[in-house]
Amino acid sequence: MPHPVCLICEDETLIAIDVAMYLEGIGVAVAGPFTSGADALAWAAANRADFAVLDYALRDGECLPLIRALQEQKVPIIIHSGWPANHPDMPPAISGLPWVSKPMDRKRLLKVLAETAPHIIFRESLNGASATLPWGDGRRPQGMAGPGNN
Repeated sequence: MPHPVCLICEDETLIAIDVAMYLEGIGVAVAGPFTSGADALAWAAANRADFAVLDYALRDGECLPLIRALQEQKVPIIIHSGWPANHPDMPPAISGLPWVSKPMDRKRLLKVLAETAPHIIFRESLNGASATLPWGDGRRPQGMAGPGNN
C-alpha cells in the first residue's frame, strides 16, 4: 500500500525541514516543502496530496489560491501558522480549517491530523508522539522530494 503524501508549504526553511522530517519519521511521504504558494499550486495541478500542512503567509503572499485548489480536490488541510487562528484579519475561507500554531507541538499536529484525516492517522492508535499508520514498507514513493529538495 503506498504511503500517504503530505504537501508542505512553508516559507521558513528550518520550520519546513522540521515538519517534513517529523512527518517522514512517522512514515508520511512529503511533497515539497514548497516556499511559495505558486510552486505548491503547480505541484498540486499535476499531483494529488492526501493532506496538506500550509503556512498561511508565504513568500508570494497568502495561500488562498492553493487552499481553494486543494479544497476542490477534497484534500484535508491543516494551517500551520504563527498567526492566531481567531485573528480578525483571517479570511472566511480559512476560518474553519484546523489550525496548529507555531512553534509546532508535534503531539498537537498528530492530534489535529488524526481529526482532519482519520484515514491517514488512526486516532485510537495515537500514543505520545508516535502513531500507527495504515500501510507499510517504509519506502518513499518515486518522485517525492525530501526536505529542501523541491
